[in-house]
Amino acid sequence: YFDALFALIERNRHKEKINNATTKKFARRWNLNCLKNAGTVALLDGVSVYKGRAENLPFTVIAAGPSLSQIIPYAAEIQRRTVTVCVDTSLRAMLSAGVQPDFIIITDPQYWAYRHIAGLESPSSVLITSCDVYPASFRFKGRKTVCCSSQLPVGKYFERHCGEKGDLGAGGSVASCAWNFAHFCGAQTVFTAGLDLSFPKKQTHIRGSSFEQNVHSCSARLFPAETLSMPLLFSGNAEPALDYAGNKVQTDQRMKMFAWWFESRLAECPETKTYALSPSGLRIPGIALSSVSELLRLPVIEREKSRFFAESEKNTLSQAALQKAELSFQNADRLLKEQLSGIPLSDFETVRRIADSL
Repeated sequence: YFDALFALIERNRHKEKINNATTKKFARRWNLNCLKNAGTVALLDGVSVYKGRAENLPFTVIAAGPSLSQIIPYAAEIQRRTVTVCVDTSLRAMLSAGVQPDFIIITDPQYWAYRHIAGLESPSSVLITSCDVYPASFRFKGRKTVCCSSQLPVGKYFERHCGEKGDLGAGGSVASCAWNFAHFCGAQTVFTAGLDLSFPKKQTHIRGSSFEQNVHSCSARLFPAETLSMPLLFSGNAEPALDYAGNKVQTDQRMKMFAWWFESRLAECPETKTYALSPSGLRIPGIALSSVSELLRLPVIEREKSRFFAESEKNTLSQAALQKAELSFQNADRLLKEQLSGIPLSDFETVRRIADSL
């Protein structure tokens, strides 16, 4: 009991250490993104239009782990039987397989996260993003773009004045936001594909992902792809763990932190059953092992998905609501910029105090 308790305390300490270091490193970029995107976000629908409207529909969260290579040949059939939520890093692989997912989610504020979807388009997909992301993300050509609530003070400030979008929480990874969205929609069954949180067979990403493509494009005779991949395998305090089949798999502390988030979240939401489609990923308590063949026994739900989208889009912002949101944004933007005059955006705590007080 005390071993488990001390491990939990140490996890929380480690999480706080990571959060503080991340905040210090990216504060300026986060605040700058929010200030640039707030006007655009104010005029977009929130994910709240989908809340609770897919209670009887199964979902599949598609991450970019190496095991996705085994599942991608069945992506078209999975698309017909579930609502697919694709993270930014796996979008290129899905489009290469000829499948446009129902939803694409990107919430990472960094430029390199935007690079995963740069130059791509998916006319049948809904892009889910937030006020925090790199501004060019809003140029993505999809069916439509909706926003979730920001986790940052500046983003929260604009939402208080311009309207809430729908909170998907924070779990440290875009895959956790994707799972949260499925639960937010009311899904009672969620499958996960490519959610490895480990390095099976010493691989880091699915073949054909943006990361792997960039690595190969930069490689040379004296600077091969393995030189760029190696730091990912060992820079996060690599350690062994067990996969769903009971075999040893290499992971690290960062991946285990994400796995711990899933473990905690799944314990909070026992009504949503979650299954892994591949046995080679890090075993997460609360996620049961399934298979692609079991998923393909589900009935085709294309008609039900069309009804889900049609009913959700009835709740889009009216013209009067858009005009009100634009006016609210202009007033809020002017007030905040007056208060932030002369304050560096890298001073996260000062910016937070000002945003919270207005």
